[in-house]
Amino acid sequence: MLNRKHNQILILLSLVIVTGCAPKADRESTNVKPASEVDISVGEVAVEEEETPTPSEPATAPSSTETATATPKESAPAEAAPKKEMAKPAATPVAAEAPASKAAANHTGPAKFFGRVSVKGTAPSLPPLLEKGAETKDAICAETAVPNEKAVVSKDGGLANVFVYMKRAPKTGIPAPKEDEVVEIDQKGCVFLPHAKIVRVGQPVLLKNSDPVAHNVNVKGFQNSYNNVVTANGSTEHTFEFVEGTPALTGCDFHTFMTAYILPLDHPWGAVTDENGNFEITDLPDGTWTFVLWHEAVGYVERSVKVEAAQNTAVEMKFEVNASKLSQ
Repeated sequence: MLNRKHNQILILLSLVIVTGCAPKADRESTNVKPASEVDISVGEVAVEEEETPTPSEPATAPSSTETATATPKESAPAEAAPKKEMAKPAATPVAAEAPASKAAANHTGPAKFFGRVSVKGTAPSLPPLLEKGAETKDAICAETAVPNEKAVVSKDGGLANVFVYMKRAPKTGIPAPKEDEVVEIDQKGCVFLPHAKIVRVGQPVLLKNSDPVAHNVNVKGFQNSYNNVVTANGSTEHTFEFVEGTPALTGCDFHTFMTAYILPLDHPWGAVTDENGNFEITDLPDGTWTFVLWHEAVGYVERSVKVEAAQNTAVEMKFEVNASKLSQ
């Protein structure tokens, strides 16, 4: 009996193994379709993504952040270029292209040459040659500070004491000095007044001394040599005989810090720039003339400036001196 039951159990186990009997959950269908019925669309999507973009568009759309960043990068160079081109003319103006001033455009009568000499950069600040109250053998010299006039520059950059003069006079037609014209050089407060002066050859020059102490006038020119004492509160006259090519250094041997520059010319076509750097030379004869600009700290500012003079014509020119040259 037992053997029969044992055999039955063995038969049942064999059937289970052969038929793949398993728990219900594992035997339920997974609904997987046959391969022939599956719709594969991956290839089609890939093709669409590759064909959609144009050459000017990215294959993948940028994020909003990337788009905002890219826009200024692409437009910046195009905007920067015109700004530079527009600023360039204003940054580097050309004086020769500037319109003529009213003074030049409306001028009538004999020709004139006028303009301005200015300083480019920051002018040096020069200490006084003698401080106020300083110890010195003549107290009058220290009642006020004796200025250093090597570089006199106005607030707006005008350079004073620049000699502007015709290099060679015409052979004929030179007017004589006016009889009532007084040429005067004074010494006051131990300072030559003016510091820079043009005189005419053959014209008497009054050398004054407004101080209560003696001075002397020592002219150290290439062509003119003069050295004479001017007594306290006195005066003397001197006539220059020869033309100088450049202004002559003039000093006082009693007070060696005193200096001035005197330029004798054989014609009237010269001027010294005023405290604002301006100059004007009038009544020029018709023709083309060469002018020189000279300053004590620089030497030749210009050696040869051509001026074409004609009736009812005014020639205006502006010149610049580098500030660095004034402290050399």
